[in-house]
Amino acid sequence: MRLKSPVRVAVVGLPGCGKSTLINFLVGTNIVPAAAHAKGTPSLSISYSNTPKTAAGWWKKDNKVFEGLALDEAAAEKPEYIELSLPKPLLKHVGFFELRGSNDPRRMAQRLAWMAERADIMLWCTHSQKPWTAMEEKLWYSMPETIKDRSFLVSTFADSFQQANDLRNMLVNLQNRAGDHFHSLIPIATPKAIKATPNGSVADKQLLAASGGKALITTLLAQAKLGRQADLDSAQIMLSQYAGEMAKFENPDAGQSISEETSDADDHDSVETNEIESSEPATDADILARVAEAAKAVEPSPTETQEPEPEPEPEPEPELSDETELATELPELLVLMSEKTKELIEQLEADDALDNKDFIQECGGILESLMDKLSEGDLLNSEADWVGDQLDEASELLILMQSEDSDQAAADSARVLLQIGRDLTWATAA
Repeated sequence: MRLKSPVRVAVVGLPGCGKSTLINFLVGTNIVPAAAHAKGTPSLSISYSNTPKTAAGWWKKDNKVFEGLALDEAAAEKPEYIELSLPKPLLKHVGFFELRGSNDPRRMAQRLAWMAERADIMLWCTHSQKPWTAMEEKLWYSMPETIKDRSFLVSTFADSFQQANDLRNMLVNLQNRAGDHFHSLIPIATPKAIKATPNGSVADKQLLAASGGKALITTLLAQAKLGRQADLDSAQIMLSQYAGEMAKFENPDAGQSISEETSDADDHDSVETNEIESSEPATDADILARVAEAAKAVEPSPTETQEPEPEPEPEPEPELSDETELATELPELLVLMSEKTKELIEQLEADDALDNKDFIQECGGILESLMDKLSEGDLLNSEADWVGDQLDEASELLILMQSEDSDQAAADSARVLLQIGRDLTWATAA
């Protein structure tokens, strides 16, 4: 429960689906320029700060910080992740994370699973000209149901159709195939939405509505508000429960009931995309009218508050058995991991100021050391050639975890090391 921190919105999808352009529209700044599109960028974390800053980050050395918005300069450093901070009022309430896409199904599934546990809302971008591929379908169907109810399927490049019927048929087909697995389906002509909102300010309301940008922003903010209201409601219930227990403790003769004041949550109207009037320039009008008209076929239903599902009981952390304990004479990889882990424990004991982000970075450094050692020679048994990929994937998970400075992320990074240790115990066995 996070009553003050921003709502976390993850923008996800396969490579080339328009995530970065959508981020530019949502943030109201050309945060990912065309040059960065061509070169490719790592995952981006976008949050609020009083002054613009860009940080290129690595596991084994300090971040390099640039004043201002300097994504190209940061990307030129070949970082493992990039953090962007901007003085945009929206970012006080909503933080964005652009998850780097991958055409490797297993790697993409791991990234999505990690993100699903941390995002409050997901925007899945699918290319309108090749919507909802078999890989997208398989990846999304494996996601937990709880995140699906808070996710939107964004059909990008909606302005790429020459005929209105083609766009409309595509959207109806997409709704039938995938609509039940998302809160809403929203088509968007992102370049037109950006044109309608230069520097993040609405300059052309009709263009914004016709592009699908208004529908996306309004629905996204409504869902964010509902999520925040749910947190507030949960906090009120919790405080009321504790208040009751404290009252009984302080005055055993007091009555059992506690009066509560409740207020109705704001109702949210469904978002409709309006067609532009005939006064719009002919070059844009035909395209935008098609987007607006086709969007009516899959118009989002009114946002409704749902009862929160009870959280499952946490599984007990498995204990190390005798079979996984390290012997006196250890293979080289396990010797290295044992030494690095011991150094980390000593650092934790000596430095109370070591925060979650530093801890996760240290865990990532241990993985990097193991990967370097593994590259030196044959240190595994003949059936353990999968360990290299396992280390790569674990390292990528820790890169994602470092973007979230939390106790949960630190605990998850420790579990990743624990699992790697178990894997290496088997893989280095004779």
